[in-house]
Amino acid sequence: MKNQWHRTAIIIIFIALVALVWAFYLLATGLHSSARTQALNVAQSKADVANATFYSEFDRQQRYFSVGGYDQHHPQQFKYVIINGHSGKINVLKGKANLPYQARQIVEDNQHPKKITKVALGYHQQKPVWEITFVNKNQTVGYYLTNFKNTKIVQVINNL
Repeated sequence: MKNQWHRTAIIIIFIALVALVWAFYLLATGLHSSARTQALNVAQSKADVANATFYSEFDRQQRYFSVGGYDQHHPQQFKYVIINGHSGKINVLKGKANLPYQARQIVEDNQHPKKITKVALGYHQQKPVWEITFVNKNQTVGYYLTNFKNTKIVQVINNL
């Protein structure tokens, strides 16, 4: 009888832990999904972005959500909308659709990382920059900040 009670208690605790982990996962992914959806809606309604092909979250001293897509009224023109996560203020920057890939290529050419984990758009010292985070072959982390327009290197932090 005592053995059966222990087994039942262990099963109940296990089920509760699985449910807790699952709930935390749903909450975490739901918040990210909600931020993305809100950023896409702002870019469409406030900046006339259609066919968004880029989304990122940049979090240094300030949090920014960025969306890149083609202009609804000028379908050949690509633009990036940077949304301040605190104030909601938006800035619209004209640029080419391939700028995130150019920034990524700078890191690949200079560092030959094992994996690039993120390319994000935000502001550093009041200037728009690409933040490229990566994992080195020795399992350390690094990141580059590159200029928004010309992707010239602004800052490198490596082997963290």
